[in-house]
Amino acid sequence: MSFIQEFPQVLLADVFSHISDGQGDGVTVVTPNRRLASALKHKFESSQIAQGRTTWDTPDILPITAFIERIYKDILYSEQASKLPTLLAPAQEQALWEDIIHDSDQATVLLAVPEAAQIARKAWQFIHAWQLIPQLRHFPLNEDCKVFQVWSNSYERSTNRKKQTDSARIIDLVVGLLEHTEVKKPNYLVCHGFDIVTPQQNALLTRLSDIGCEVTSTLLQSQSQLPSANVQRISCVDNRDEIYHAAMWARARIEANNKARIGVVVQEFAKYRSEIIRIFSSVMEPDVRQSLPGSTRRIYPFNLSLGAALVSYPLVSTAFLILELAGKHIKFECVSSILRSPFLAGGEIEMTNRALLDEKLRKHAEPIITLERLFNLSKREQSSANCPIFIQQISVLAEFRKANLFGMQAPSVLAKAISGVLQIFGFPGERSLDSSEYQTLKKWHEVIAEFAVLDRIVHQIGYTEGVARLQRIAAETLFQPETPYVPIQILGVFESVSMEFDHLWIMGLSDTGWPPRPQTNSFLPIELHRSAKLPFGSATESLELSRRFTEKWLCGADEVILSYPHYGDKHDDQKLTPSPLITEIVQRKLELPTYTSHRELIHHVRQFEYKEDNKAPALDQAAMADSVSGGTMVIKDHAACPFRAMALHRLSAKGLKSVHMGLDAMERGVLVHRMLARTWSHLKTKSVLDTISDNDLKVILLDAAKESIAGIQRDRSTKFSKGFTKIEHQRLVRLTLEWLNEEKKRRGDFKVIAIEDQRSIKLGGFTLTTRLDRVDQLNDGQIIIIDYKTGVSSVNAMCGERPDEPQLPLYLVASEPNATAVLFVLIKTGKMKFIGLARDRDLLPGVKANPEWKQLVDSWRTNLTRIAVSFSEGDAWVDPKKYPDTCRNCDLQPFCRIYERIESAYTEHEDGE
Repeated sequence: MSFIQEFPQVLLADVFSHISDGQGDGVTVVTPNRRLASALKHKFESSQIAQGRTTWDTPDILPITAFIERIYKDILYSEQASKLPTLLAPAQEQALWEDIIHDSDQATVLLAVPEAAQIARKAWQFIHAWQLIPQLRHFPLNEDCKVFQVWSNSYERSTNRKKQTDSARIIDLVVGLLEHTEVKKPNYLVCHGFDIVTPQQNALLTRLSDIGCEVTSTLLQSQSQLPSANVQRISCVDNRDEIYHAAMWARARIEANNKARIGVVVQEFAKYRSEIIRIFSSVMEPDVRQSLPGSTRRIYPFNLSLGAALVSYPLVSTAFLILELAGKHIKFECVSSILRSPFLAGGEIEMTNRALLDEKLRKHAEPIITLERLFNLSKREQSSANCPIFIQQISVLAEFRKANLFGMQAPSVLAKAISGVLQIFGFPGERSLDSSEYQTLKKWHEVIAEFAVLDRIVHQIGYTEGVARLQRIAAETLFQPETPYVPIQILGVFESVSMEFDHLWIMGLSDTGWPPRPQTNSFLPIELHRSAKLPFGSATESLELSRRFTEKWLCGADEVILSYPHYGDKHDDQKLTPSPLITEIVQRKLELPTYTSHRELIHHVRQFEYKEDNKAPALDQAAMADSVSGGTMVIKDHAACPFRAMALHRLSAKGLKSVHMGLDAMERGVLVHRMLARTWSHLKTKSVLDTISDNDLKVILLDAAKESIAGIQRDRSTKFSKGFTKIEHQRLVRLTLEWLNEEKKRRGDFKVIAIEDQRSIKLGGFTLTTRLDRVDQLNDGQIIIIDYKTGVSSVNAMCGERPDEPQLPLYLVASEPNATAVLFVLIKTGKMKFIGLARDRDLLPGVKANPEWKQLVDSWRTNLTRIAVSFSEGDAWVDPKKYPDTCRNCDLQPFCRIYERIESAYTEHEDGE
């Protein structure tokens, strides 16, 4: 491990004073990362303001990577440019590694070439930064290391042949160019915040020193050799509890002193980033109104050092969804996201209609849909969900795709086409972007430009592969919108060591988390990591570096909090203890103010007003006279739960359907119903069924199956391939034949007098439109009402004050009062049977007679009328017949909040016990 020790040390305050006095010309300050450079600039500016100055020379403070690139560009724009190799951009490096691996013998056995290329690229950067290439030959290489050696040789030959270099070798290049007069070299180079210096960086600094540049490193005046007197160790329940307490602590400190500098250091920052944002936001700004649509986005008093992948930002995510729509096919859920996105032209104007279109498309679309299919379905739904802007967009896209997206083309040409696709949709939308969104859009344009210069590496690329590469570039690009300076900095381990704070909290210091486990690259020998003493390359080096970091933290602020969780994320039985590196720190209980959440504030000022609101307005006379939509489902839903009936049939509240492959249970049931309806439309009587020849019956069944499928095929054309249609034909014919054999077992003759018969029935003062599956008439005139079922039903489902299946009793009392039997016909392979109730004995196979038929019919009439009257009068209490079974497949749970009500009642009951 290398550290800056051989160069003289100076106080950072003296450096600032030197610059402030007008002697900053020729002074350059370099840092290991951009965040520290930004913090130094802010500190310098604050010191100038504190001195009463209004103008000052801008100090030359920048990350060391930017310093190196600046030297490279000095020569690039000089007479020596022709001798300079081209510097590859990160995306170009990645693309070249991917191509080399893809062309290698190992490509056929690799599951993820881009991921392998990324690891190989990091190994390449590692061996150059730590100057390990000479040492590699002295270690035994496993299969992975040998493969990397082959790849890296190919990569090096390719870049040398094309006169290219990369970020791993640019320092070596710059070191050899420093003597050129074209290079603007600083007189004084101050290295700030370098706890670790790679041998490659050290070679650069030594070379600068040799040619006359005075190289120094800084010593922070606030970082004394003694630990802070105010250091304490605390324990928390888990990681989430740690984050919450850190947020509460940070708020307390900033409220006590709004000029305080507060740092929060997080182990495994990337893992907990989203949780940190959520918890800190809720603690710092508990007023939930800021998250409501149309509200102004607040600037929180905290900032995170780690950005998120650019592809995760909604604006960029929408861009990729549009690009996916322009491809061969797209998931319907992605289409749904496009329809609801505000980042497209028409997103605001057509917001309501696009939401309706989304709901309509779900009835007919498949899980994977093409652009052409989406266009046709959207056109068909124009009458109920008119979205002319969206339809125009996908229509133009279809033509644009034919002309510009097919075939192989250069990345630069494809980049223009990609921009053209987004332009068709008016990306990024009509509304004004806020600062964060504007910066995200700017970064997106930079990524497009980075993709466009892949021409040097990839000469021709197809649309699908090109979009995939672009998406990988966006995924590897970490982005954080810039915000004004804020007092709370949330940092990773490496960024925190050289930062100055008044208050510092370090979390995650458990026995399993600190020191962290060794981090090695699978393409480099483990023995090499140990021999070279690489940071975190072995348990020994991890312990040593963690000890150094811990010592610096203890001296890094006036107040230092070291915390650890008792339990990990899984909350298993293993209890965590503090890291051995902090056990000597006294553990105390942290005293923090109690902050009331916005929810609690509302509850504290609440005034209870109890009012039962279980009744909707009664149906008016016009609604009573007209047919209430929903048919017999109105009675079935009200019997199951009055609130469900009111919500579904009066408020038209319903959940979104999920698109599915093939046919769902309801669609298969519809096919069976249509099949049997067409079959009996030909047969008409049992006597015909008994006497018809097998060939003639087969012809009838084949025609019936064909007609039944054709009816659904018009709406589900893509689902009915030739193979699928053939299978459905066979299934319908087989099912119907099996059922007709059951029909033959019935005694005597009968004729079918009604099939799919639509009738209007009056009950409880209003009218319902119903459809009877089938009505049979026996030779003696008796009437039997039949309802087909492809799922399991029982006789008990028709009985009781709140029947689960009221259709048959409803048909009887309101439409066929003289019927002597009501039957469910179970159409299920191997389980065909009649299920029902009859007045007389031996009327149907397996159906017993009910001696109290008249009383049964009277009870049906009474119960169904009561249910109908209850619905018409507006009864709407949340009263599921049998919780949770009644609610299991109901879409209205977020509306009625049944689970909150029931679970709360159960909890109160258990607490009472």
